[in-house]
Amino acid sequence: MPRMTDPGGLDAVALDIARTELGVEVQLQAAAAHALDLRAVAVFFGAMSAGGLAVQAFAALSGAGAFFAFAAVLVAVAGMATAVRAFLPRIVSGLAPSAYKRVEPGQSAADLHARAFARRAEDHSRNANLLRAKAERVRSAVTVTVAAAVLLLIAAGLARLL
Repeated sequence: MPRMTDPGGLDAVALDIARTELGVEVQLQAAAAHALDLRAVAVFFGAMSAGGLAVQAFAALSGAGAFFAFAAVLVAVAGMATAVRAFLPRIVSGLAPSAYKRVEPGQSAADLHARAFARRAEDHSRNANLLRAKAERVRSAVTVTVAAAVLLLIAAGLARLL
């Protein structure tokens, strides 16, 4: 049953429905951010593994093989740093209750709902930008980790040739 708290009650109900729908989208953004965090963890451990193998290869190789193994170590460290940077953009997933606490004289329920909706819409827009940044950082970390693995393979190939 619609909540009719003032003459503009139907507007308040429409805003409440829109705010709820937008809230679901913000929650979905938070879930996507958590999935990207898990990918960043996997990339971090992949880069750490590639770096560990590269350190062992560097210790065992000499010449050009050691050069490529050392380059793989540096690139793996860069991959780990990039994966850590993917954690930095934090996604806001909850409604700030302060939107309902600041009631000014003469303010209707529709005004409160409009302010809460505006805040949620702002969170949604900001979260969309943060998700893009987070996804880009995870892709960069994957690329750098793959580069470390390729350098490690080059070092191993040179070791077999020499």
